[in-house]
Amino acid sequence: MKLHHHTHTTGNLWFALPRISAPPGGLERCAFLMMAHRGLVELVSGDEHPLLAADATIDGKPAFTAPTGRDLADWIPRFESASDGHRARLTWLAPHDERGWICRLELENRSDTPIETELCYTLRWGATFITTYESEPFHGCVRLDPDGWGGGIGLGWVTNRTEFALGIGCGDDRLMELNVHLPASNAGLWQQEPLCGRPRTFPAGAQIVLTCRKACTVAPRETAHLDLYVSVALDAKAACLDARYLREAGFDRVRAATSARLEQLNAAVPPALARDDTLGPLTRRNRLFAYFYALGRTLDTEEICPVTSRSSDYYVSAAYWDRDTLLWCFPTILSMDREMAAEVLRAAFGRQGRNIGTHSRFINGAMYEPGFELDELCAPILAVERYLRATNDWGLLEEIPFDACCRRIEQTLATRRHADVALYSTDYLPTDDLAQLPYCIYDNVLVWAMVRALAWIDDARGRHAAAGRWRILQAGVAEAIWTHGVVTVDRARVFAWSVDLDGRHRLYDEPPGSLALLAWYGFVRPDHPVFCDTCAWIYSPRNTHYFPEADEIGCAHEPHPWVLAIANSLLLTSRRSAALSLLRRAAMDSGLACEAIDENTGAAVSGLHFATCAGFLTNALVEAFDEDPSGDDTPAAGATMTAIISAAVLPAMESSVRRSSELAP
Repeated sequence: MKLHHHTHTTGNLWFALPRISAPPGGLERCAFLMMAHRGLVELVSGDEHPLLAADATIDGKPAFTAPTGRDLADWIPRFESASDGHRARLTWLAPHDERGWICRLELENRSDTPIETELCYTLRWGATFITTYESEPFHGCVRLDPDGWGGGIGLGWVTNRTEFALGIGCGDDRLMELNVHLPASNAGLWQQEPLCGRPRTFPAGAQIVLTCRKACTVAPRETAHLDLYVSVALDAKAACLDARYLREAGFDRVRAATSARLEQLNAAVPPALARDDTLGPLTRRNRLFAYFYALGRTLDTEEICPVTSRSSDYYVSAAYWDRDTLLWCFPTILSMDREMAAEVLRAAFGRQGRNIGTHSRFINGAMYEPGFELDELCAPILAVERYLRATNDWGLLEEIPFDACCRRIEQTLATRRHADVALYSTDYLPTDDLAQLPYCIYDNVLVWAMVRALAWIDDARGRHAAAGRWRILQAGVAEAIWTHGVVTVDRARVFAWSVDLDGRHRLYDEPPGSLALLAWYGFVRPDHPVFCDTCAWIYSPRNTHYFPEADEIGCAHEPHPWVLAIANSLLLTSRRSAALSLLRRAAMDSGLACEAIDENTGAAVSGLHFATCAGFLTNALVEAFDEDPSGDDTPAAGATMTAIISAAVLPAMESSVRRSSELAP
């Protein structure tokens, strides 16, 4: 895993702009989804330099000295360096759902005398990659189109056709200069290219260095600035027209509109959480990170595609998991943007619908990793239930192939059922590790929750006979879990992690699908003795993956405390204080969610830029701060969906399995 110094991350639904460093550093790479290539396309410099950097000088000396960085509206990186005589400032703006981004470089003269300054951008493009999990070279050549239509220049990526193109403009093409470093096979020479004339293609392996430089005298109390407009589109003309559109819209107007939209996306953050100096910014930034990195709009088909992460720093990036998108990230997306949540469900039941329950898939729905995962089979129905309860938008079921997918899910579920007991097997666990015993109790609680959801949906649609059959199955699964999934440990009755129904069980837990979530899913009351004793085992030295330094758990997949585990603890009233304490001191990945952290330092140790995890973490934070403080069983007006569902179904469920649950002390 490549560790990074502190960086900033931004982007929109078109482009991911991860790893932005303060000047003289810059943007490490630009990434976007393309359906034709089944994943993420990434542009990089090809050497140790950033893809795009900005800098300023005063009388030939650096204007940025020990710059500080912050995020305007929690998502617009701004770097600033100030002295008695001047202030230099650089802002990276990715307009909401616009096909491009803008950089603004400013130099303010705070002195009483004029100063000579130079403002400069440098774009270095020397390599292109396609990424799903791992990056592979995307071989091609750069084609210069000097006649960019509307100003600027186009740089196309050409194979046997133009795959995509960059459009770059600054409002005055005379400020731009293009140099090309030819590969060793062409003598490794630099050559300057005129930004006029006919289009021309450079040899494969060439590095393109485009500079935009403005020298000027800044009068006292005045400010000079230079804006750079960048887009990527399917050809050079379209990209340059995008850049022109942003230029005509103007930086200030676009920034105001973007800030307003970002604030709107975070409007559901509870006031008490928003006011917290540490957790407020952490929550807002990670919500935006989940929204813009766990989702993306493909450049070629303009579809919304849910993915694990649009940053290749995450080790299984640019792929689709039902669990990651629909169990972890979906609640946060739904609270931010209901229309986008509907788009996610259209993708889940559309392109991804034919392989529901399969380990992982490409963004086009084709299988990537084989193997059956029971939690992933349940995830789409649980997401639909959450959406319907929040929106009452029953028309969506007619837009998506809901009934066909339900039949497919029911048929798959039948093949996994034990011959005599209503428990269902899985090949892989929520960590994607191979199951040692076939019947995972957490997964079977998800089956219980799924059939509960299907009963509710069928009742609402007037299909009462079908709803009755689901309720019979729901009761059967609950009784099987209480009968076969509860074991005695140190004189206490606890939920086993998994069983084989031949006398063997496994005591274990893992953050991506923890037994600590059984109360959150509504299967058991938080004060039930079996659940309380299960949590006592999980968060104790008896669990070999408990870390007392952090008071949190990991698992065999990654033996350090997981950020998903922190989220699980936030959803447990008894664990909330410990989780908040750990979160306040955990740096994670420059403040963004990762897979696991060091138990002593709180810094990321695995799974950088884990976007779907950011969704689950922030949903847990919002739920923790939204919960009715009175402790009344009746949900408050602003109560979470989980509380509403639990209040509705727990009494009936516990009554139906009282005989089995009485096994607990």
